[in-house]
Amino acid sequence: MSAKSRRKARAMAAIQQGLGTVRITAGYDATVWSRNRSTITHAVQDATKDLTPHVLRELRKHSRYLYCNSAVYSGAVKRLVTLIVGTGIMSTSASATPEWAKRATAEYALWAKRCDITRVDQMPARQQAIVRAMIVDGECFDLKTNDEIDGQESLQLLEAHQIEDIICTDVGRPIYYVPAGAKKVKEGEVSPEWYPADKVIHYFRKERPGQRRGVPLFAAAINTARDVDEIINIEKAASKAAGKTVEVINRKGGQMPTRARRIGEAATTSDPSRPDSYFQQVVGPEGLVLDIDEKYEQVVSQRPSTAWQGFIDFLLGIFCLAGDMPPSAFLQLKVGGADTRRDLASAQRVIEQWQQLVACGQQQAWDYFVENSKVLEPGRPADWRNVTHQFPRKLTVDDGRTSAQDRADIASGATTVDEYCGMYGASGTAHVATLRAEMLEINPALTPEQVNTMLVKRLFGVDVPAAKSAPVTDTGAGNADQKSLAESGDLQSAALNGAQVTALVEIALKVATGELPRESAMAIARASFPTVSAETIASIFDITPKQPAAPKDAPPAP
Repeated sequence: MSAKSRRKARAMAAIQQGLGTVRITAGYDATVWSRNRSTITHAVQDATKDLTPHVLRELRKHSRYLYCNSAVYSGAVKRLVTLIVGTGIMSTSASATPEWAKRATAEYALWAKRCDITRVDQMPARQQAIVRAMIVDGECFDLKTNDEIDGQESLQLLEAHQIEDIICTDVGRPIYYVPAGAKKVKEGEVSPEWYPADKVIHYFRKERPGQRRGVPLFAAAINTARDVDEIINIEKAASKAAGKTVEVINRKGGQMPTRARRIGEAATTSDPSRPDSYFQQVVGPEGLVLDIDEKYEQVVSQRPSTAWQGFIDFLLGIFCLAGDMPPSAFLQLKVGGADTRRDLASAQRVIEQWQQLVACGQQQAWDYFVENSKVLEPGRPADWRNVTHQFPRKLTVDDGRTSAQDRADIASGATTVDEYCGMYGASGTAHVATLRAEMLEINPALTPEQVNTMLVKRLFGVDVPAAKSAPVTDTGAGNADQKSLAESGDLQSAALNGAQVTALVEIALKVATGELPRESAMAIARASFPTVSAETIASIFDITPKQPAAPKDAPPAP
């Protein structure tokens, strides 16, 4: 074999030997072990195996502890509850049968005030408790039951630990909820203590396929929240200790110095050459008498440091992100106009997801009430399940502009009074009726036309353009109000603004005090307000002028 052939054979052997030791791996660095990182022991398995009873119990324990003892954790939960629920999520019927929809909405509103089995909490308070439990515990249960006294349909809230297990079918559909403390039964048997699935409303966020139980919202940041709480407590203790030490006396000797004598105290040794009066003239009455080997210094605490504050801000930002919210929405940070609007828009998307979860449970509560209501059974239409949920107003930094737009939407008919009032947790029907009652109580002499004029001004605002028959639509008794307001004509165009009303009041006051003749005042008013009728102006200035008081020193009239 030639030298060239031998070199070629050796090269082929080396290549084959090298190929035999090559390991083919995936192109993800995260799959490669490194001594610079800790080992991950988490197993890849189903959600039901990850969320064991022990895991859920530990997560709830830590979350509840932080809610009770951590100001940061508790404040984040409470603020999120306020943003999601606000004054309450209102439910109104959206049936195509107006009469039944009106009756169903009114009956449900009455039932919502006493739907809780305890007869203590109304629906808005229950919604707040539900959302709070979903954030802290990860889930909450609402049991459909009946009152033992009057048999009325009621709801009973159950905390997460009160349901021990959920029995599901092979495809994961719940069929029974097992309460804590229920007696054990053999496999395949059903205990009478179990709750059927159609009697339970389960509130929780499902993040994984096959997940049956809820997880606390801040589960990924529980350790961070504990670290923040502990670091703050340690720094508080250190700041207190540093704050207590405000004076230090350095001594050159190795012995502990005795307490410095304040001027005016009895001296252990007398020094006739240095009486107390000398030190009082030099350093004042609050001076200290030190030995020659002692030095007095004042200590200024530097805690907390700037670096510590920056580290805490970093940890708080991580904690807020674990709750799906931008830090500025939780911590009220100053981030600028454009950034503020961006953060509020992001926070609003998260809030809407939570609101939809609550609305799904409220839909089941609506179905439970209507199905068992004898009052609503006659004439119940096929679309009785159609419900509209009114949520609180969206987050915004332009409240004035939003309010003006809301009034314009009402005036144009794009928004009903019920929808507008639902954003504030109120009923449009009750709101219109209350406004009418207040106006008539203040001035019983008002005519229906005058009440309609004032009602339009109150609802729409003076700066909102309105059509001739501005619709005031609501799903309840407000339909009659809508008709009467529409028949009142172009009320908005004839209404006076605040400055015009103030001017009229000032003119009327001058007439009443005798500063301006009545005829002159009426002429000024007719020229200034041509849209106001002559009869209205005459009634405004139908005042008996007061005679100016005679001077005290004036002689009596003959």
